Amino acid sequence: YYGSDNLKAFHQNLVNDFFSEEKRKKNQQLLKSYSTKYKINAGEKIFDWIGNEYALVVTEPAGNNFDNNTYAIFNAKDINRAKKSLSSVSRMVDKKSGNTVKEEFYNGHVIGNIGLNGVIPAIFGESFSRVNKMYYTAIEDYIIFGNQAAAIRSFIDEFRSGLLLYKTDFFQDVNSQFSPKCNHFVFVNPQLAISIFKSMANDQWKKNADQYKEIFSGISSISYQFSTTANGNSAEALVSFLKKADVEGVYQVFAIETDTTVSMKPLLTTDPVTKTRQLLF
Repeated sequence: YYGSDNLKAFHQNLVNDFFSEEKRKKNQQLLKSYSTKYKINAGEKIFDWIGNEYALVVTEPAGNNFDNNTYAIFNAKDINRAKKSLSSVSRMVDKKSGNTVKEEFYNGHVIGNIGLNGVIPAIFGESFSRVNKMYYTAIEDYIIFGNQAAAIRSFIDEFRSGLLLYKTDFFQDVNSQFSPKCNHFVFVNPQLAISIFKSMANDQWKKNADQYKEIFSGISSISYQFSTTANGNSAEALVSFLKKADVEGVYQVFAIETDTTVSMKPLLTTDPVTKTRQLLF
């Protein structure tokens, strides 16, 4: 999560401080090629409507490939203005490239697509490298980008079902212990992020992740927050071991899209190799 009352200047400082000269040139070349071909300035178009915060969100993946669980989320100063701007850019790109991409209406939300690859990581850095495409929708005052329309549909389903991080006990516990405002915030639930960690780890650390899985499952969250204030810089970090008490009831644990109707009752099994529990349809 990144936030600032002057996000454009804040972002430029990030680019100057953390982008290598080689990476800056590569990103500029990509954006310039789009500007020349489509007569649009992607950076200006985004910063024209972006509000005071943006974030990278990764939901729990089923395996080591989590491209379709990764989203770039931007607060909009005026959500209607943001939607009009994105729709306009989409039409301009389609017209120049000779493609026709129709918007999709799904569960009360419009899903659009801008046919440009690599724009978000070129502007906002390597943290967003897995959000390479620009399928998008609007939810409340936020624009959500993902790599496929199916990924956006899944995000909409989870939002509508109420599967939201801020409602969880472990996030509320962290939030209550940190300062209410910050410029940079990182939150990880280790138990749900094993696949993400293993996708980036070397062979030894992959073995460690499997060997010490029970220890990871005991950590409810790892959080870090950095802020710039009138009194100087402030950094806070927290490792939480909040244990949630079991409560009887029925809860939606996940939502899933299938191509066809389910023809049999779900079967809960245990993988004989990994010893993980699996749900079969």
